[in-house]
Amino acid sequence: PLPLALPTRPEIWTPSNLQLHAAIVPQGSFTWAEATRGGIHLPSNQSTIDAIVRVAEQVQAIRDRLGRPLHIVRWYSPTQVEGRAGNIVYEQHSIGHAIAFYSEG
Repeated sequence: PLPLALPTRPEIWTPSNLQLHAAIVPQGSFTWAEATRGGIHLPSNQSTIDAIVRVAEQVQAIRDRLGRPLHIVRWYSPTQVEGRAGNIVYEQHSIGHAIAFYSEG
């Protein structure tokens, strides 16, 4: 059988049209699967989606400037976790405002 065609990318992301395989920003490197731990943590409101898109734009610029991949450790996670760095960073993950990543080299 022929594979099913993937849905077209919407102009604006909303809680009802997220596509895990799709790049968050046009021609970007980061997908909704990366931002949501493979769809485990899907954002339920528009402000969180907008925050994830803004962070994706900024991190894409970093990736483009470095010229190498960035490996996502943590992005959006609605649960807050106590950490050594202090709760404030983890609270930012819970609203889509923060990302933890590393790059080889």
